[in-house]
Amino acid sequence: MITDIEITYNNNSGETNNLPLAFIIDEEVLYTIATSNLGSNLFLNFTDAVDVSEDFPENDGLTIKFMNNETELEILHTSEYFGSILLSSPKVINLLNHKRGYATAEPAKFIDNEFYVLDERDNINLSDWTTYNMKDDGYECGGDFCGCKK
Repeated sequence: MITDIEITYNNNSGETNNLPLAFIIDEEVLYTIATSNLGSNLFLNFTDAVDVSEDFPENDGLTIKFMNNETELEILHTSEYFGSILLSSPKVINLLNHKRGYATAEPAKFIDNEFYVLDERDNINLSDWTTYNMKDDGYECGGDFCGCKK
């Protein structure tokens, strides 16, 4: 069994496959997390989440068993809030693969494959990508908002 500590990005770990992820239900970004390699692999590859909290009565919160089809991947002890999101079959999105994804945190919406930040920032003024030429879709950084110092 793992906890939130093992799934969360740790700058001192030396891991290279860390990803920022968003958990979305009905276009609502309900949770964002910078994940460790273990966390990103788990959340991007599970097909089912099952509440097994009754098997672990000593734990506060929820205990979730992650499955990939019939194969058990891992058991996670987490908060009731995050656990309830995981049990609701969220869409899990790698924020680095989406326009304005790096700037996304809850509250936000994910509509037509694009994030819209709802925290009083003007979406027009948010840079589209985190780094210059991160994508191969013709986007070129203007250097005004992304911090790349072009």
